[in-house]
Amino acid sequence: MLSGRYVFCCSHSHNVAPKGKYIAFVSASVETETPEAELEPGLALLGPIDEKILDVYDQYEPVNDSTLDNCFISKVRPHRYIYLMSVLK
Repeated sequence: MLSGRYVFCCSHSHNVAPKGKYIAFVSASVETETPEAELEPGLALLGPIDEKILDVYDQYEPVNDSTLDNCFISKVRPHRYIYLMSVLK
């Protein structure tokens, strides 16, 4: 089973890129030995890409007892896409 892919894009209007250029992030929880292939459907949405940086990070979950130290760290949830879409509306 492949995870969802998440695409984020910002531009000159956000003061983060030159006029006519965009900065985009495509992310997913990697489940195979070919992370770039898993990202391909999201990358294909972007059109021509000037520069691409591929990084893979281990995913951790909090182990602290939040009631003891008042440090509340969210766990990664598979439903983050639904949450993101509700925030963007």
